[in-house]
Amino acid sequence: MQHVAMYMHVFVHFLQVEVHCGDRGRSLARVWNAFVSTVEATSVELRNEKARLEAANAALLAEMAAQQRELKGMDFLRCAASGGKHLASCAARL
Repeated sequence: MQHVAMYMHVFVHFLQVEVHCGDRGRSLARVWNAFVSTVEATSVELRNEKARLEAANAALLAEMAAQQRELKGMDFLRCAASGGKHLASCAARL
């Protein structure tokens, strides 16, 4: 944002020195409108990207939870297969 302010300062100085008042006003209005449009478009893009990343994060969390449940089931089977005499003791270890 500091660069934008610097460029605007240089541009305004140029307009004050080189261009007449009517042209200066129209030029400043065009630059300002372009700047505002760019900021608004960037904000929309950032909000959309945030929503996309939040959805991707939720999907990854769901996948991780499913894999953790599967891992617990595999641990139970490993315990039972390795000689767990009572399935209740294997289940208690989970």
